Amino acid sequence: MIEVNVQFSKEEFVRSRRLILLKTNFRWFDPVICAALIGYGLFDILSGQQLWYSILFVVIGLLYFAVMTVTFIIMPGILYRREEKFRNTYKVTFSPEQVTYESQHGRQELQWSFYKKAVRVGEFYFLIYGYQLANVIPRRVFKDEAEIQAFEAMVREQIQDSF
Repeated sequence: MIEVNVQFSKEEFVRSRRLILLKTNFRWFDPVICAALIGYGLFDILSGQQLWYSILFVVIGLLYFAVMTVTFIIMPGILYRREEKFRNTYKVTFSPEQVTYESQHGRQELQWSFYKKAVRVGEFYFLIYGYQLANVIPRRVFKDEAEIQAFEAMVREQIQDSF
């Protein structure tokens, strides 16, 4: 059994949220599509053609860029400020049978089968249970390297698609 206490700073929460978005939502070609739409539309407009679809391409490209910017840059900070639960400390207990989360708001026991996938990205472990949904465990919460190795071994044993 492994017990850790987790509390996120705003910066750490924002970093973890952006990483899960990159892992699940954004694709490498999203910025390319934005640039292509805007570039093609501007090229048509500047070359004097000014067709209605040229303006539409620019508008769609700008809207696409705006949605990506809001989702990736602005929303994680707003989410952290809006939801008190992200600022509270909670205790997480990993046992071979289940994962238990305890905070001042209650206790939740989850079977390992609840999780679809486990990944490590940078300084975080993501226990993924749905589209853009994951429990995040910072690597810093473990006491030492031996505890990290024990945690990783338990996760590999319990979650088929891990690390």
